[in-house]
Amino acid sequence: MNPKGMVKMDFDRVIKGIRADLADHAQRLDVVEAQLKNAREFTDKFLSECSKAGITKIAISKKTDTIPSSKEYPFGVTGNVFAFQPKKRAQGSWPPIWGVCEKFGIGGGCGNSDQHQIDDSSLIDGVYHLKSGKWMRVD
Repeated sequence: MNPKGMVKMDFDRVIKGIRADLADHAQRLDVVEAQLKNAREFTDKFLSECSKAGITKIAISKKTDTIPSSKEYPFGVTGNVFAFQPKKRAQGSWPPIWGVCEKFGIGGGCGNSDQHQIDDSSLIDGVYHLKSGKWMRVD
């Protein structure tokens, strides 16, 4: 250490390393932004189909007071979608949320009346409410 408290450093090597890290982060950012764009589009289409099925509230991998089944679910909410929906059946004896999940190819098999296990990797998690014909993320 010199008298001013500075540690001798190979500035060229450090700067080169930082620039390489920045380039890596910029590339990762581009990839994540593209994934986000795709997830937004897929989530919008999914929510649109939910509204066609009469579903007015959705929780994707989240708990919320507005959908009681999500709060009461004992197995963890990640990888599950919860719906506030009409009690009528969508396809045969399936609840509406099941029909929507299966149509989009994200159904994971098991579920309950207002819940279905899903592959949520293409969706943006959150709580969504349909208000005046538009879906709004409320959490």
